[in-house]
Amino acid sequence: MGPRVPIVNLVLIGANIATAFGLLLRPEAFEALAFSPANPHVATAFTCLFVHANTLHLLGNMFFLAAVGPAVESAAGSVRFSVVYFLGGLVGVAAHTLANRGAESPALLVGASGAIAACVGYYAVRFGGLHVPLTPKHRVSVFWVVAVWVVLQAAGVFVHIGGNSGTSYWSHLGGFASGVLLSLVFGVPRTVAEEAKLAVLSRMHERSPGAVLASANVMLRHNPSDDEAWWLRVESLRNIGDWTSCGEELVGALSKGRSDPARILAKLIEIKALDRLDTFKRTIFAERLKNEHPDLARALLMSVLMEGADDAQRPDALLALASLDWEVRPEQAKVLVDELLSRYPLHPAANLAKVRGWAS
Repeated sequence: MGPRVPIVNLVLIGANIATAFGLLLRPEAFEALAFSPANPHVATAFTCLFVHANTLHLLGNMFFLAAVGPAVESAAGSVRFSVVYFLGGLVGVAAHTLANRGAESPALLVGASGAIAACVGYYAVRFGGLHVPLTPKHRVSVFWVVAVWVVLQAAGVFVHIGGNSGTSYWSHLGGFASGVLLSLVFGVPRTVAEEAKLAVLSRMHERSPGAVLASANVMLRHNPSDDEAWWLRVESLRNIGDWTSCGEELVGALSKGRSDPARILAKLIEIKALDRLDTFKRTIFAERLKNEHPDLARALLMSVLMEGADDAQRPDALLALASLDWEVRPEQAKVLVDELLSRYPLHPAANLAKVRGWAS
């Protein structure tokens, strides 16, 4: 599956460009669409987000939106991305309005800068650990790039060089703050490394088993406890026909206490490698799993019975299997108890069956 197309981001860029062309035909509409702190309206708080002062202003904003928008939309989803964008823009408008309280002739506000700053804020939290090239030989984290940007915006509020630039730094800072806040409200459960890993895992399914195995091994060298990479290794070993290594991997995982033993045992049964696990452990796992996975527990116990009458775990397996079947398969359970009592009359399992009143 290919990467998700950032539909909302593309629509926003298209809407901004379309508005610019519209103003070329009707320049007198500029002031009607701009937001005036002296005469605020909800409608212009939205329309001003699509109006830009000049071509450079438009291109600069669209460049930033094209750079960070797709990543934010991919991470947050189209609906939440829209919330980040428009709420950030409105917060930016509010910040600009508050900053111009009492001004005799407050400047009109135009541009998507506040909305885009919100995307930058969300991006900073979500992708702060990502490193980008600063020079051909040096890389720096996104966090520090954004931190410098925030400092420059804050400096712009208080330091004016060459008169008023017309840039609403308060709008930028307000939008940025809303983006950071929304990233926390929406939750940012995965790090960039984890998201990149998931993307790699999804692409692996399109590759050959050998290539997938090599990639999984690399991932496990970096993080031996990575369950997803480990399962990729197991599936790859199975797919290339290395049943021995696949079985050893699964049995070893049970010994090391890797998560989801039920799934591991089911895979051992699937590849017909349950005999690699001794019957004592099979009986123990059956006892642990009998409530949540009764069918799996039954399969484990049946495998013990198939080992032969001389297996030391057979009496316990007969009793455990009879316990599983006593309510749902009473006739089968009675056959198991009869075998237990006749073959192993002195075994503790036989005595326990008698205590339970199962002896006929």
